[in-house]
Amino acid sequence: MDKDLHKAGRHTISQDEFPHWASERISMHEQLIAALVGRYRALQYGVGMIIGAHPEPERLLEAWRAATPDLVDAEMAGSIYETETYRDAFQGTMAYLTRTMEASCGHGSDGDEST
Repeated sequence: MDKDLHKAGRHTISQDEFPHWASERISMHEQLIAALVGRYRALQYGVGMIIGAHPEPERLLEAWRAATPDLVDAEMAGSIYETETYRDAFQGTMAYLTRTMEASCGHGSDGDEST
């Protein structure tokens, strides 16, 4: 059975070694996902504060609304982003940012919903 060690290249492992190798890979990916979620949440809070403190919230919202279609089109054009999970997360976060900007202008919801 072949396994990919990323930078070390491909190596053959026995069936007996495979469960341990697979368990290590799953653990590593769980840790990476947890780190990405932590970074995402911290950035989400920071961006929310920046939006709330913007000196011209209406101008920011206008620029955001003008740029959003192009941002979405560019992001969705890549084949790596064809998964439903990615699309849902991306679109949910874009909606969160829009609600946060609208709230800073006194429109719509309070922008407090997390995605």
